[in-house]
Amino acid sequence: MSFDAVIVGAGILGSSVAYFASENGLKVAVIEKEKEPGVHSTYRNTGVVHRPFYLNPDRRKASAFAAARSYPFLKMFVKEKGLYWNQLGTLEVSTDDQGAGVIRNYERWARENGMEESEYLILDEKEISAIEPSVKGKLAFLSKTDAVVNFKQISEKMMELSEGRGARVFYGCRTVSVYPDGEIVYSCDGSEKKISGRSVIVVAGGETFNLAVTNGLKGYAQLHFRGDYWKLSEEKGKFFRRNIYTVPRFPNFPFLDPHIIKRHTGGTEIGPNAFLVPGPYDYEGTFSKILKNVLGSGEGPFPIKAKLFTDVEFMKLVFADWRISLFKSSMIKKVSEFATGITSGDAIGRGISGIRHNIIDKNGFLSEPFFYIKGRVLFVLNYNSPGATGSPWYASVILTILSKRGILNANYKNLVISDESETFSVKVLE
Repeated sequence: MSFDAVIVGAGILGSSVAYFASENGLKVAVIEKEKEPGVHSTYRNTGVVHRPFYLNPDRRKASAFAAARSYPFLKMFVKEKGLYWNQLGTLEVSTDDQGAGVIRNYERWARENGMEESEYLILDEKEISAIEPSVKGKLAFLSKTDAVVNFKQISEKMMELSEGRGARVFYGCRTVSVYPDGEIVYSCDGSEKKISGRSVIVVAGGETFNLAVTNGLKGYAQLHFRGDYWKLSEEKGKFFRRNIYTVPRFPNFPFLDPHIIKRHTGGTEIGPNAFLVPGPYDYEGTFSKILKNVLGSGEGPFPIKAKLFTDVEFMKLVFADWRISLFKSSMIKKVSEFATGITSGDAIGRGISGIRHNIIDKNGFLSEPFFYIKGRVLFVLNYNSPGATGSPWYASVILTILSKRGILNANYKNLVISDESETFSVKVLE
């Protein structure tokens, strides 16, 4: 079987690629190892459609473009299809003077990243208390247009529409090998099959790295960090009206501090941490996973990881966040720095844990997603938050780059990209 585009992975990014490719008349196939779309990171993220106020345009230009350009499309798509959309906003709080300086930067970044002044406010201590009586802080940034959605629901609808346009979807099939000429070997129920594409887009989350390595990617390693959450009681959850974030305490690393999230289910959760785990699907277990990390974390050459594991600040973060996963009281203590009245008794059970797959090189963490192209195959690596928000834009960039290189021939319409020059903000390796 031969197709214009074969997509490996039916998470929110793979679903977005399938949606735009099929909408533009391309013959599409999708290979997904699970029985349905959006099972992993798509389902296990916060569900927040982020506005780009917190993205430094000097360091995270691609992510800023992605969040800014994708927001109008997601809002239109969700409302047009009758899916869940709750524009409740996000309040990001600083608890000290250093954090207050970051909040002031957000105002400039929001403006540079295309947000309208009507979308946000800078709030002082009294103003914070006025809109969120159970939140304390010195200064805060209120993003009025942040929304909560069900990204799995969006992924499912995109795949449904893609199939309606003729896309072939192979669920329950794991990709075994990908070759530069566009051939793919995949396995369904133990039986190996082959498929070929004029182009191949590999967006398989934590499994993308190993497939890229077998196609010649060198100089990188991959680590996995699980974010654990606790469910707040319904009574305590009512104390918070919107998503509450805080300025990250480790700005040199791509992780967020614990925050308060309003889920599309109506529940409220606190978390996450950045719990280093050995593999891409280690959603459960704490002490056992800590022990396994000693034997080897992630994938790729150890020398690339060695420098990071001797970084005092990084190891401080690792040990602190392991403690947060082991002890509920540690999570409560962190959240209590910006939220009043939460006790261990208010955390009634474990919430949804998700895993981010971070690519590192000899200099440490990479701040942005990047593409690796080998022949007719494009691999998407380091695709993390706000990846779900930015998936329509990244899907548009992927199709545009493949067309510019002559790998695909299509006259695209309705892509979520303002200008082809935006594609230069994404790093491409060959």
